[in-house]
Amino acid sequence: MMMNSFFCSSGEAGARPPILWAASLAVFITMGLSSAMAHTSFVMPNVFSTSSAKRVTAITSFTEDFFQPEVNVESDDFHVLLPDGHRADFAGVNVLSQLTVLETPLDADGTYRLTTGSRLGRKFQMKQVDGGWDYIRRMGGERGEPEVLPEGTVTGEFQTETVAMAYVSKGAPTAAAFKPSGRGLEILPQTHPSEIYVDQGFAFTLLFNGQPLADHVLTLYRQGGGYDDPAFEAEVTTGADGTVTLPFKAAGIYGLMTRHQGASPAGAETPYRSYTVALTFEVQR
Repeated sequence: MMMNSFFCSSGEAGARPPILWAASLAVFITMGLSSAMAHTSFVMPNVFSTSSAKRVTAITSFTEDFFQPEVNVESDDFHVLLPDGHRADFAGVNVLSQLTVLETPLDADGTYRLTTGSRLGRKFQMKQVDGGWDYIRRMGGERGEPEVLPEGTVTGEFQTETVAMAYVSKGAPTAAAFKPSGRGLEILPQTHPSEIYVDQGFAFTLLFNGQPLADHVLTLYRQGGGYDDPAFEAEVTTGADGTVTLPFKAAGIYGLMTRHQGASPAGAETPYRSYTVALTFEVQR
């Protein structure tokens, strides 16, 4: 059983060389990425695998520096998926200023999904560029004047939707907690998150509204990676079937996140949403 520290600064990113390594034709990983993650939520449990623990405690927070808590997460959808696939509320939710503490009992053996659930955030405008969406820049920060757009530029109103999660296993790992919802942005494990090893990698499929999302970029972080020289940050790209296998060079706690802009569900307050999903997991030796 491997424990991890809740409070671990990942340092500051400096100048980095462009190439980290490549594992296969379907996986391209680069360093030297400008961190465009803005504030992203994460869930960090105090243990990922246990043989006998009676409960698990986790923190969740928004951050620009995985896994350094900065702003608490409040959600109407906090929940646990139990080893039998049923949903349950957390037994305890304690909202502090920089982080939120979640606690749930581990009454049965198997794998649990600890998640913020779907959380709606701020609304904003984006511009259409080359068939895709891009942020409208503001001079002097978020509250500054927006850039002047060329005449005829198509804009759209968006709202953020964020989901963060982690899996915890008691005893033998199970898979019922993996069940996708079929809506929004989801990471569907192919390798069990409690059985990720350095020499075997982590395979998963990225889904959007239940369908594989091909040729999509995700960003990978490692706890303590800011102390590396250069600081660790990597990108991976899904294949044509939305699946990718992450190779690793070091054991540790990793965070995987991505964003995707798409249509909102029917009845939403805005026509579009900017979806974000983040998964925290442990890589063992």
